Amino acid sequence: QKDPAHKPVLQQELNRYFRFLQDEQPAIADHLIENYDQLEPAREDVGRLRCVVAIPVAGHQEYGNMYDTLAQLNKQSMPKDEFEVVLYLNLPGAFGENDRELAESISLTLGEIERFRSEQPDLQVRYAVSTYRGSSPFIGEIRADLWNIIGYDMHMRGRDEDILVVSADADIAHLNSGYLEGMVQTFDREAADIVTAGLYWQGAPGQDYYSYTNRILRYQAFLDNVRDRYTSGRLHTADANTGISLATYFAVGGYDRSLEIGEMNLLADRIRRYRCAYEDDVTQESGATVEAKSYNSW
Repeated sequence: QKDPAHKPVLQQELNRYFRFLQDEQPAIADHLIENYDQLEPAREDVGRLRCVVAIPVAGHQEYGNMYDTLAQLNKQSMPKDEFEVVLYLNLPGAFGENDRELAESISLTLGEIERFRSEQPDLQVRYAVSTYRGSSPFIGEIRADLWNIIGYDMHMRGRDEDILVVSADADIAHLNSGYLEGMVQTFDREAADIVTAGLYWQGAPGQDYYSYTNRILRYQAFLDNVRDRYTSGRLHTADANTGISLATYFAVGGYDRSLEIGEMNLLADRIRRYRCAYEDDVTQESGATVEAKSYNSW
């Protein structure tokens, strides 16, 4: 707030944030350690990493999508030792009433992950599984816990240089092969807090190309991309394909854990607010690059 052009330093932000968790939110800190301890040891040199892909996975629902999603990341042109995939398999516990059903469904999801890992061992895929007892968790809480794992992992591995964390979903239909390379090149070139990419929606199942639903989906993608290319102001941020500087993420406090929807939009707005980058606040332009779009990624 005092210096909108301030460039956060990764380890300083991680130290500050995890001290805060330990002192002020010990339950979240304990949950973090439980999740972190499930990650298999990293095999890549943390200094070589150029990005981390963060995917929350509804462990009881996404087993049909999991293999294909990982396959899209496996075909990336970026060398396999320059990025990692971190999956956070989450389950709604409902006070233990449906544990048998959850166990059966999570075993299917884990089976698909392990099948991929055995067939494509070059891509590092690490994961943790967590059951949320009581009412179903909000997506803001789930994504916050996932990014806590990634931040703590970077902290424990001694990562000094900032890194782009690419938010993705577990039902990716298609990524172009240069997707991650384009995102990281834009991040490096622009030194931006936020990096976005093109977003298109797959057709609705069971409906033909010219159905109203599919026409609306194509039109929405058209509007988003035209707005990003030809108008000034905020880019279209989506949880499915937005990258955030990890240092900036922790500097602004991360995801709002209470949100049921729109968690990435609120996070991006918070970054813009700290950077004084709202369109109605042009008198306080920060001079920092707040957001940039990779036109080579979709």
